[in-house]
Amino acid sequence: MAESIERTGGNMGRQLWDFKSSAFCGVGLAFVCLLPTGCSRYDHVRDADEQAYRLVGEKSCDPRWDQPDFSVDLDPRSRYFDPYDHISPPMPEDDPASHKYMHIVDDKKQWKYWDQFGFRPGLENPGWECDLPEYVEVNEEGKILLDLKTAVRLAYIHKPDFQEQLETVYLSALDVSTERFRF
Repeated sequence: MAESIERTGGNMGRQLWDFKSSAFCGVGLAFVCLLPTGCSRYDHVRDADEQAYRLVGEKSCDPRWDQPDFSVDLDPRSRYFDPYDHISPPMPEDDPASHKYMHIVDDKKQWKYWDQFGFRPGLENPGWECDLPEYVEVNEEGKILLDLKTAVRLAYIHKPDFQEQLETVYLSALDVSTERFRF
């Protein structure tokens, strides 16, 4: 009889140990699986955009300054439009003199992720001039026929001052959102 109790006690201890180790492995596996699902840069940008656009929409109810399609995104026709990803953009080309230091400095090799997002050929939107005839009148010589309405349209699309004002409103909305969060 003593043998059967010892045998049962031994099995019970082993079963308890197996249960604990299985539970520990299960929790560890769940942690490892959920670890990469944290917030990314894209999530933070999306959340900030939602908050700022909601606040601007809340406060632009007067028809004198109503902006139904308010956005800080540049018009794709603009010469300043950036067709690349804004969160992880490719790097602009470096000048040749300093670029040599990007490969080896003091016998240390470059960071292995240096060109992870690629390189961009230039900073200006490459197709902005080709798109001009779509929204302004152009004569047979290819010159723009400019009147007041066309000049204002071109300024809205290409002038950085207007874009800067939109971005100021956006950043002010983010400040308001932050202050609301503090309370």
